[in-house]
Amino acid sequence: MKSVVLVNGIPGSGKSTLCAALGPELGIPLLGKDTIKETLFDTLGVADRDWSMKLGLASAKVIWALVRSNPGPVLIDSNISPSTRPYFVEDAVSAGVDRIIEVWCEIATEVAFARYAARINAGRHPGHCDDALATEGAARWAPQNEPARLGSLLRVPTDRPVDIRGVAEWVRRELADSESDYSAS
Repeated sequence: MKSVVLVNGIPGSGKSTLCAALGPELGIPLLGKDTIKETLFDTLGVADRDWSMKLGLASAKVIWALVRSNPGPVLIDSNISPSTRPYFVEDAVSAGVDRIIEVWCEIATEVAFARYAARINAGRHPGHCDDALATEGAARWAPQNEPARLGSLLRVPTDRPVDIRGVAEWVRRELADSESDYSAS
């Protein structure tokens, strides 16, 4: 059984911070959409919001190619909104994924938006077009502030320090259940 651990949440919710600690704790590869996207920006250049969205889609396709070629579970750092959920499922199925374990970064929309606005021009790659997204305001993000609900789900409040070991233990149990489910069939 091929499993992925999805760390999901709206922009500014703490996905990348959580993944940076969770990946080493779990000892599984971390695939971050922004990491790939920033490499594409550096290689292919920065343009407008449409270009950023195209490179975002390309980054997702790279992630799934890596998932497909990896024999074990992987950790994915990506925002899966209700509108992108069907594409995520389609790509997961085509990569041979049988189980998605979701760690949801639970945070008030306004707090995530404030974090997001604070990081604009503070070391984040300009190709993300954060200035354009910030003009949308927190109200536009509110409907997206919900988990994908594609499998097992752990809600992790990210407006306070996170018990990384506790999250990792939950993920390990879920991964072990995946393996036992597979061996029983």
